[in-house]
Amino acid sequence: MRLNTVAEIAKEEGVPFLNYVKEWDSLGMDANTDFYDGGHFNNQGIVKFSRIVGQYLSQNYSLRDCRKIEGFIWNASQTTADKNKAEFILSNQFSGDGVSEYYDTKIKLYENRYSSWTILTQIGLPLPDTDEGQVVMACFDEQNGENYRGLLIRGEGNALQVILGNNRTFMLPLLHGDSATLAITKDNERYSIYLNGEKLYENEQLPCDAYSGTLLLGCEELTPGGEKFRFSPTRVLNLEVYDSVLTESEILAWQPEDLPEAPKPLGVGVKDAAEAYILPEQFVGGDETYRQASYLDTQTQLFASTATRFTLLTSVTPSENPGNGVFLSCFDENAKNYRGLLIRQLDNAQINIVFGQNVGVTVPGEFDREMHIAIVKDGASYRIYADGLLVAEAESPADSYDGTLLIGAQRDADGNIFRISQTQVNHLSLYAGVMTEADIAAYDFADAPLPPELVAESAAYTMPGAFVGNGSDRALDTGVKLYDVATKDWTLDTVIDVRKGVNNGVYMSCFSEETGHYRGFMLRQDNADTLTAYVGNSVGVTVDLPQGTSLMHLVVVKSGSQYTIWQDGQLVQRVESACDNYDATLLLGAQRDADGNLFRFSNAGIRTLNITDGALSDTDAAALSAPVKDNSRF
Repeated sequence: MRLNTVAEIAKEEGVPFLNYVKEWDSLGMDANTDFYDGGHFNNQGIVKFSRIVGQYLSQNYSLRDCRKIEGFIWNASQTTADKNKAEFILSNQFSGDGVSEYYDTKIKLYENRYSSWTILTQIGLPLPDTDEGQVVMACFDEQNGENYRGLLIRGEGNALQVILGNNRTFMLPLLHGDSATLAITKDNERYSIYLNGEKLYENEQLPCDAYSGTLLLGCEELTPGGEKFRFSPTRVLNLEVYDSVLTESEILAWQPEDLPEAPKPLGVGVKDAAEAYILPEQFVGGDETYRQASYLDTQTQLFASTATRFTLLTSVTPSENPGNGVFLSCFDENAKNYRGLLIRQLDNAQINIVFGQNVGVTVPGEFDREMHIAIVKDGASYRIYADGLLVAEAESPADSYDGTLLIGAQRDADGNIFRISQTQVNHLSLYAGVMTEADIAAYDFADAPLPPELVAESAAYTMPGAFVGNGSDRALDTGVKLYDVATKDWTLDTVIDVRKGVNNGVYMSCFSEETGHYRGFMLRQDNADTLTAYVGNSVGVTVDLPQGTSLMHLVVVKSGSQYTIWQDGQLVQRVESACDNYDATLLLGAQRDADGNLFRFSNAGIRTLNITDGALSDTDAAALSAPVKDNSRF
C-alpha cells in the first residue's frame, strides 16, 4: 500500500520510481543466500544490489568517477588487506592454569547483534581431559537460562564443541596432532565454521540478542566485565579477529605464525624470592621542584596475571602536606571493579593500604617518621606488615590489571595520570616470589641514595668580623647556599645595627628576583620603624625595630617549608611557605637581580652572623635570640 502511494507521488512529480520488490529473481538476487531475514540484505546481498543500482545510475545519468579522487573512502587504491585489517592479533601464546589465569581481548563480538566478523585461531592439543568441558574462548551470556547466547568454544574429550548465536551447539570431529586451526565467520546472523582447512558448516542462521561482554580466553564470565568462572588449562597458540567476513580463499590461505610463549607472571614458579625492581634513589613527589619527575613509573606490572607472587618492601614518610597522599599505586580505578594495590596517606598521618579486590587496612603513623611496609602476595593470598607487625591477612582474588606500579600518583579508569602527590618514598624493593616472615623481619629498609638535586651543601657559616656596607659597591658574598635544596633545614642567628640610614635597606639576601617567581630569604629595612623578613615564596614578616637600642637580635629557623622568626627572645611569627630551589649564595649589603648581577647596595651594618645546619627547637631558638646590649658582645 505504501509503495503504491510512493509510486503515485513520484508520477505526479515526474520522478523515476524503481520498485524492485517483485523483480528479485530476474535481477539475480537469491532469497536463500542474499538476505539475513525477510526484509534485510546480508553483506552479499548488499554488494549485489549496490551493483544493480549503480548500473541503473550509470546508464541513465552522467556521473563522475570518484574512485580515483584522493581522499574518498572508496578510493580504488584501497586494498583488500586494508579493508580486512585485523581488529585483534594475539601477541603471545595463551596457556591457562585452570585456577585463575585468563586473557581478555577487549573485543565485543556481540555489541551489535548484526555485526560481521571472522575469527581465525590455532588451538593447542591435546585438549584437557576432564569431566567438565574446558573453555578455550568465550563471549557468551549465561545470565538467563532461557537466553544463552554468543560464542563459546570448549573442549569435550578430544573434540571441540562450538556454541553460536542463540545457543546452537556444533560438535566438531575428533582432533589429532599437536594443534588444530579453527575459523568462524559471522555475516549478520549467518555463521560458517572451518576446521583444519575444511568447511564443516555454512550460512547457519542463528539470530540472537546483543551482548556487551568481551571475548575471553581460558574462562567465562557471569556478567559483562564481572566475575570470571570455569577457568580452564587450555592453550590458544594464535588468534586473529577481523571486523569483516573474510573470503573462503583468505581463510584457507591463513598460516598461523609461531607465537612466543607468554612471559611467566611475576613470581610464578619462583622458589626463592628474586629481586625484580629496586628504587634507584629516594623519591620526593609533587611539582617538578627538584628536577625529578612529578611522579615515577616503575614500568613493573604487579597484577598482569591473577597468579602473580611477589613481595614488596617500602619505607615511606608521612608528612603534614602530602597533597593527594599517594605513595604507591598499581590500582584499577574502574568503579565497577576496584582492584590492585594502593598505599596512601590519610588524615593524622594514617597509612591506608588497599589490596586485592578493594580490601583495605589503615595503620596509625606519625608525621616525619618513617614507616616500613611489606606486602606479600601469593596468588590470591595477601599478608600485610607495618613496622614488622602483621596488620592484615586475607584471601582476596581479583581480576588481572595491566597497569604498572607508580610512585607518587595514580592512573584513573582511562589510564591517565592523576592524583599527583607530595609524598616521600625512601625505599622500594620488589621481589618476584614470596618472602618468609623471618626474612621480612630481618630485612634492611635502608634509605635509597638521595637524588643529586636533593644533596644539599652545608649551610654552616660564621662571619669573621662585622660588616658595614657603603651604599655603592660593597657587598660580602658568604658563599652559603640556603636554597640549593629548598627543603633543607637551617638556623640563622644575626645581630644587626639599625642606627644608620638604610639606603635601600638590604641587610642580607639569598633571594631570586625572577619575575613571577620571587623566592628565598631576605632581610630589608623598609622604613624607620620596621624591618621585613621575606621568606619562602616571598612571604613578608614585619618586625618592629627595638626601642632604646640600636641592636636587634634575630634568629630565623627554617624547618622544611616552615619558618619561625624570633626577635630579642620573643616569637615574632611562624609561617608556612614552600618554594622552589634557588642556587645563588647569601649576600650581605646587596641583592642579585634576575640575571645574577649585584644591585641595591646599602649601608646596612651587621655585627654578627652565624648559620648552622638543622632547625633549632623553639626553646633553644628563644634562648639564642636573647637581647644584646651595645658592644656587650663585640
